[in-house]
Amino acid sequence: MSSKGIELEVRLDRREPIGRPIQVRAPTDVNLIAFFGDNCDLDEGAHAQILCWPTTATAWHALTQSWRTLRTPGVKSPPAVNASWSYRYGPQLCGVYVDAAALETSIAALITRAAMGMSVAVSDSNRRSSRREMFQDCLVGYQEFLRTPGRYMWSVAIATAPRGAHTVEEDFRQASQGVSIPKPPLLQVWDGDVDPIPLEIARIAAGAVARHMESPGAANPIFEAVRTKLSNMPAQLTARPRSRRR
Repeated sequence: MSSKGIELEVRLDRREPIGRPIQVRAPTDVNLIAFFGDNCDLDEGAHAQILCWPTTATAWHALTQSWRTLRTPGVKSPPAVNASWSYRYGPQLCGVYVDAAALETSIAALITRAAMGMSVAVSDSNRRSSRREMFQDCLVGYQEFLRTPGRYMWSVAIATAPRGAHTVEEDFRQASQGVSIPKPPLLQVWDGDVDPIPLEIARIAAGAVARHMESPGAANPIFEAVRTKLSNMPAQLTARPRSRRR
């Protein structure tokens, strides 16, 4: 951490912290934090990365509070929920649900109600995008969001350390230099034991986008919710034909 940086503890829920406090290397508050999530831990298939940011001053507190109201002390999620693809990316988020059949629609409803925006970057087996390219695509999508006057910027983004990659912060720095944003944002790698709820949301959203790319005709309520939040729509998400419903 730079000696010039100001260390600030940021908790996503002031009354009940979710994970360890984030040590941010610049003056900021929880309402100026964005989150990157992806499914790039998978070696095969479609990859997606989601950037999500708050659109109101209380967005992350409200999202965490909505999730917390769903918890029932002493009740554990059933094996069917724990075996779901979404649980892989958001075990804490999914762990409050006991109805596996309604899991995806419940998460979709939570995303729909959340005061947040999203941008997306995608990559498939025909052409693998680099980490820097995916960061840049997400930032370009965020740039579209900022074109509307009166919208404010986040100042720090939180991301999970990618597997086998040690240049994530440098990749982000290079990506941000290629995008016209008024104030260059910072990236911080999350190393807490328990992930913040918005970080899990971002990862689940990325997983849903990748699943849509691989099976565009399949029911995918989480992707449909994510679609309404996106400020950009890559061609890979629109050019694929959908199967007809019978």
